[in-house]
Amino acid sequence: MKLKYTLFLFFTLNLSVFAQQIPQYTQYILNPYILNPAYAGTTSHFDIKANYRKQWLGIEDSPVTMYVTMHGHVGKEHPQNSKKTRNAKTYHHGWGATILKDQTGPLNTIRVQGSYAYDFKLTRKTRLSFGVSAGIKSFSTDVSRIKLFDESNNISVPLTNINSTTPDLSAGLYLYSDKFFVGLSAQNLLFNAIKGSIYGLSESKYARNNYYAQHFFLQGGYVFMLNNSISLVPSMLLKYGWQSPAPSVDFNMKVKYENILFGGFNYRTADAVSLFVGTLISEKFEIAVAYDYGISNIASYTNGSLEFLLGYRIHPKLKIKSPSDYW
Repeated sequence: MKLKYTLFLFFTLNLSVFAQQIPQYTQYILNPYILNPAYAGTTSHFDIKANYRKQWLGIEDSPVTMYVTMHGHVGKEHPQNSKKTRNAKTYHHGWGATILKDQTGPLNTIRVQGSYAYDFKLTRKTRLSFGVSAGIKSFSTDVSRIKLFDESNNISVPLTNINSTTPDLSAGLYLYSDKFFVGLSAQNLLFNAIKGSIYGLSESKYARNNYYAQHFFLQGGYVFMLNNSISLVPSMLLKYGWQSPAPSVDFNMKVKYENILFGGFNYRTADAVSLFVGTLISEKFEIAVAYDYGISNIASYTNGSLEFLLGYRIHPKLKIKSPSDYW
């Protein structure tokens, strides 16, 4: 069923509710950096990934999210495998960058961030990384794309576009080894206001409502080696938005065959059941696709959601392994 989709009701609340402030992802298990800047530099390789997600197929103007990320470590070797002394400070540092665009009908968000992470050893096999991301986020509207269910209705109040750019800050911790990983991160830490109202109201009329809310993520997983070739990686992600009525929980199971093929499923509470599959070609090119089957109230109007991921790995000349190679 093709639904004539309108976001006009979002604007009747003076933008106190506007689309999804943090985009939804299914394949974040393949790119933890998109949720946690502390992941930057924890791999043995320089990692580049591009992701495209079309949410709620069959609904006009439904969310479309695209991003490109890259991250790596500073130095010729990864600290997990370096045989040199630990006073080589460059081996402790990671860097990263993100460019993201999230579009829902007339609502558009762009984020540009750079990241820094510091990684250090806790035990012989366990490491802890702390990371921060800083940049800008831009929110804009295109009121010409607002569609009314009944086009015979006239809007008595003239609408104006919004263009609001504010600083952006995220932070995270990442505890990991070749057997497990635990990450805690937060986005929208600055609690910035979105400047503007499509109704042209003075700021005193909407100032309490138009804010980017903080979002928190707690992620963890464990590696079970079935044999020398096949591993199972169950994991969980808890997501909470400030002032949200309740957190959302994702349950994942990833199956990996050597370093060639992988796949799995995801259950997002009260929202969707997902499947994903992918491959790593020549240890450099990563290709993955995911499909979400909706189970929420909106599911009867949609044909699910699709997500595509492309990745490229730049390996150092020295053949080394990092904990992320195991999961």
